[in-house]
Amino acid sequence: MKIHFPNQSQTVETAENARLSDIIREHIGEVLPMPCGGGGTCGKCTVQLASGETVRACRTYVDRDMTVILPRIPIRHQLIQTRFSPELLENADTWERLHPDADSQGSGGYSLAFDLGTTTLAAALIQEKTILATVSRPNPQAPYGADVISRIQYGTRHPAQLAELQSALLKAVLEMTHELFETTPALKLKREEAPSSVAETEKMLFASVRRLVFAGNTTIEQTLAGIDLSSLAAFPFTPSEDLKSLGFAGDPCWNGMFSCFRPETRIFLFPVMGAFVGGDITAGLLALRPEETEYTETSEKTLEKTNAKRCEILLDLGTNGEIVLETPSGRIACATAAGPCFEGAKISCGMCAETGAVLHVEDRAGTPFFATLHDEPASGICGSALIDLTAELLRLGILTEDGRLLDQEEIPEEIPSAWRKRIRKTAIPAPGSPVSDAEMTVFHISGRICVTQQDFRELQLAVGAIRTGIRLLLAREGILPAQLSAFHIAGGFGKSLRIRNAQKIGLIPADIPPEKIHFLGNTSLAGAVIAARTPVLWTRAQTLARETQCIDLALEDGFSDAFMDSMFWRES
Repeated sequence: MKIHFPNQSQTVETAENARLSDIIREHIGEVLPMPCGGGGTCGKCTVQLASGETVRACRTYVDRDMTVILPRIPIRHQLIQTRFSPELLENADTWERLHPDADSQGSGGYSLAFDLGTTTLAAALIQEKTILATVSRPNPQAPYGADVISRIQYGTRHPAQLAELQSALLKAVLEMTHELFETTPALKLKREEAPSSVAETEKMLFASVRRLVFAGNTTIEQTLAGIDLSSLAAFPFTPSEDLKSLGFAGDPCWNGMFSCFRPETRIFLFPVMGAFVGGDITAGLLALRPEETEYTETSEKTLEKTNAKRCEILLDLGTNGEIVLETPSGRIACATAAGPCFEGAKISCGMCAETGAVLHVEDRAGTPFFATLHDEPASGICGSALIDLTAELLRLGILTEDGRLLDQEEIPEEIPSAWRKRIRKTAIPAPGSPVSDAEMTVFHISGRICVTQQDFRELQLAVGAIRTGIRLLLAREGILPAQLSAFHIAGGFGKSLRIRNAQKIGLIPADIPPEKIHFLGNTSLAGAVIAARTPVLWTRAQTLARETQCIDLALEDGFSDAFMDSMFWRES
């Protein structure tokens, strides 16, 4: 069978009954979003056949020669995923000044720091204390599912499928390393003066890497190491004991995966806290708290005085929605079933921060205003805009407290017509079928871009999960939200969040004053950078992971009642 992709100028030969989405992933690359992991429920992998028929690639099997028109590949916006608050590196600088004998980066050689996110990968190239370059790209495992559960299910079906996940990740890591080295003076000069020796220069640069540091969730770290995911797939959900933090590129366990580096290149995987609270959270804590665990008597008293006032939350607003509460008595952490909707997945017209994405929504004198990335026509909606829109509709009374989007005839006359007329009835394809056979109330944005009732339900579930986590952690310690000394928000998504709207929908407790809320950006990458600069802090990271109690929210007293109550759209 032959599959022709005219807009890619490529023809592929394949076996009969091969799945179209698998063919596209193998031969074309990651051009189709499949947040449902190929389950046929999200409808985002639609392609057009030469006949004009629109089909879902994950549910189409080749039974004849085909011509397939793929959608336009969006332009990725990378900077937001590599930014983090400067104060995090300032914390590390202060620590290093107080410990001049610490094993810092030193002169010569490079270190590489990676944040292996569920949705996005980010990396930094470091020389001494200087970040030379950063880069990010979509996680190539996205076609296997938008969340870790989907990828665990895929990776546990057959060892070959785990190897497939590992291979996709490793390929991206090495490609990002090449991309980072493109910025170095040595490679730039070779490209200008002696292009024929570029490969040799790249080989020399790879050989000069002294450290590789990886921070990611438990699933992705085990996948990188090629470790069986079965322990993450069933109760009691525990990380594999085979997952080790320290090693070298030449260790047998890596099976030559890092053979392009020197065998003595040191590798550090941030230690994980639990099955769903991973090394990325440990990295965030290290960035926030790089101080040592051993102190002189004087510094112990200072630390005790500081800790007596410290009562903080670190919330990583990503797919897992991890939360850490730090109090004078210790640290406690949990993961919430937030899902990937904050990053646009499982939202009918959702997308990441790509050109044309609606980033923000606001009411301007009774008229909705939509701000898009690069001021391009709207091509989808980001999580930040979905939160803005939800808050505005709640204020107007178009969205009810229990999450129902009113029909146009139900909306009071006093509501501005510019908002009211955007509420429409639209035919929505049923799961697994390209045929529209159901009607749903939607909020229309532009063209075919809209937000459905189901989209608001997805956000309702995500916010409810995070609210429940915050409430139960605070209740465990007998703390009120107003008593928190700081509320830290990590993740690239958090940088776009508007506090007023996040508090309106209950994502952030309303009792926390805005001045106590801090957006830290990509704390996982920041922690990886700090660890790559100063490996003596690897011990500190291990201590942070070991001394943080990780709990399963579903086993907490009052979980069901707290979750049901947190599902209502109201400030808390």
